[in-house]
Amino acid sequence: MAQLEVVQVEELFLGLKRYNDKFLWVVNESEQTKLPRDFKEGLSNKGLIVSWCPQLEFLAHKAIGCFVTHCGWNSTLEALSLGVPMVALPQWSDQSTNAKYIMDFWRIGVKALADEIRIVRWKVIEGCIKEVMQGERREEIKRNTLKWRELAIEAVAKGGSSDRNIVSIFMSKLLSLKTIGPTISSMYLYKKIQDDKEYGLTMYKLDTDSCMKWSNEQPNEFVIYVSFGSTTQLQVVQVEELFLGLTQCNDMYLWVVKELEQTKLPRDFKEGLSDKGLVVSWCPQLEVLAHKAIECFVIHCGWSSTLEALSLGVPMVALP
Repeated sequence: MAQLEVVQVEELFLGLKRYNDKFLWVVNESEQTKLPRDFKEGLSNKGLIVSWCPQLEFLAHKAIGCFVTHCGWNSTLEALSLGVPMVALPQWSDQSTNAKYIMDFWRIGVKALADEIRIVRWKVIEGCIKEVMQGERREEIKRNTLKWRELAIEAVAKGGSSDRNIVSIFMSKLLSLKTIGPTISSMYLYKKIQDDKEYGLTMYKLDTDSCMKWSNEQPNEFVIYVSFGSTTQLQVVQVEELFLGLTQCNDMYLWVVKELEQTKLPRDFKEGLSDKGLVVSWCPQLEVLAHKAIECFVIHCGWSSTLEALSLGVPMVALP
C-alpha cells in the first residue's frame, strides 16, 4: 500500500546504486513510472527490479544481507522471524512505531532519517545500509537478529507459545481472536522514552492547540471524546442523532468532525454547543486519549483507535 513520491524513488535508486553490494528491488507496476528514465543503464549488473516477489522465500534466502523496508507489520515480523537485519523507512500509520522497535528495542537495524520535507536522501540511505552491512554495529545487529530468529522458531515449535495459543484457540473455538502488534507510540506506554511523541503521518491538518488547551481546562474524567477515524463517513441523519445524544449528556464532549463532513452538522449546532463541547476538524488522538480529562471514547472501532484506547485504559462506546 505504501506509495513513494517521485523524488523519494529517485533518492532510493541513487542510494542503492552507489552502495557496493547488489540489490533486489520490488517496485509495483503502477509505481515504475516514477523510476529515473535512465534506471536501466544504472542497473547494468548491479541489481534487479521486479514488480512483485515471494517475499518470505527471498527473506529466507542465503543471499539476502539486509532488508530496506517501509516497516509494515507483516514485513517487519517476517524479517524479525527470519533473522534479517533491517533499514527502516517508515511511511505512515504504525510504521514509525515499528521502526522504533526495530532500532531501539530489538536492535536489529537502523532507521533512515528524513529531512525537513520528509524525504530520505540517498546519502542517508547508503549510510544506513553500510551501518547494517559493514558498520561498527554490524556484529551486534547480527547477534540480535539470530537471537530473535531462534525465539521465533521456539515459539512456533511444538509446545512453544504460538503453538500452545493456536491449540487453545481452536479448542475453545475462539476463531475471532486477533494478535496484537506494537502500534502505540512508545512514549505513551514506556515512560523512559520521552522523544517518541511522533506517531507516523497524519492525513489531516492537526488542531492541536485548541484541542489540548480546551482539554486542560476541563475537570478530570469529564469529557466524552468522539472520533470516527480517517476514512469513515456517517450519514447526515446519524450525525444529527449523534449530536443530539451528546448535547443531552451532562458531561462535556470533544468531537472530531473532518472538514468535509462538517456540512452534515445541524445548522444550529453552534448554538447547541455553547459551553457544552468543542468540535474540531482533527486532533492528536493519542495525546487526547492519554489526557486526564477524557472519560470515554465514542468510537467507530477501527483497529488502531481500538488498540489505542485499550492500551491507554479508556472506556469505549462502540458504533462500528
